[in-house]
Amino acid sequence: MPIPAITIRSYSTPLLSEHRHGNIANVLAKTNFKNADSVTIAHATITEMTMLDAFCDWAFHRGRKAEALDALATLMLYEQARKNQSDSSLIPGKPGGALAKLADLLSPRGEDALLQGIENNPTNNEFSEYLTAEDWPYLAGHVFFNQDRFAEAAVAYGQAAVAYTQAGLHERAAYANWNIGVSNCKTADAKSEVAGACMQNGEPAQAAAVYTTAADAYKAAADAYKAAADASVQAGQPMEAADAYKAAADAYKAAADAYKAVVGNWVQAADPDSAYSALGRTAEALDQAAEFYRHTGQITQADDIDMQAVEVRDIPTVSLIGPLRQSSTRDRSAANREGFS
Repeated sequence: MPIPAITIRSYSTPLLSEHRHGNIANVLAKTNFKNADSVTIAHATITEMTMLDAFCDWAFHRGRKAEALDALATLMLYEQARKNQSDSSLIPGKPGGALAKLADLLSPRGEDALLQGIENNPTNNEFSEYLTAEDWPYLAGHVFFNQDRFAEAAVAYGQAAVAYTQAGLHERAAYANWNIGVSNCKTADAKSEVAGACMQNGEPAQAAAVYTTAADAYKAAADAYKAAADASVQAGQPMEAADAYKAAADAYKAAADAYKAVVGNWVQAADPDSAYSALGRTAEALDQAAEFYRHTGQITQADDIDMQAVEVRDIPTVSLIGPLRQSSTRDRSAANREGFS
């Protein structure tokens, strides 16, 4: 989609006073990150820069340009502090919150330009002047998520997570991995609804296939939450790590429930081999859920799920799966005999 030309507005008086026509790089270079006043002044000065103001005129909208300027200034200061290996505790705001804010404020033209940059990676895209290579895909993930394009959001967040990890930005890697988990759960929820509709329509084989994709998405979400927890540990954030481990446990349990639905639908479709395979994946997901519940101190929950895993592993000997497998084997043997006769 081509980017529409921006309309140039005219004013009888300048929006910004002359002393605001400075250089952002110079402001950042002169910032003393050990001094609260220096950081505060730098943040305020960056938000008043003409070039940044002009960028926000077309990239952001909804009458909240001041919020976009504030978020961009926060991100620039964090990046400068990282380059200087300086303490960032005095910088207003947090990177994750700043990026989420920018995603909410992007104009249609801004969204278009951002996503074109992700696809084409141009060196002259204006977003590259104000966003780091790590933050760009993270912001794109938010854009995709806000558009309900959850699979694409997970991919973009994944690119950001890798970049953050390689840069040693563990806190931001945790945010990115957490959002991969949320995106995959959204995908899984949607797939589960489709599978439920297939069941109501009397299509058990189709339902089993779709439930499998849902279960796989829940498992991918769990893996991402685990990565978020590990990154939070490295970032020295134990409470965030605990939340992520709990989310991983919940997602593994959701995966197990979806795999159970797969089993039931394959039984309905008279495909015992596929049902038996799904049983094994159900038990594995339950094992992982129990492990993470136990890791977060939820011992009773973990013990209960351990028992569920035991029951699942006993199913082949106490349910219709065994007879169905025997029937399937007899049918195949009969067919083989007929083929040789």
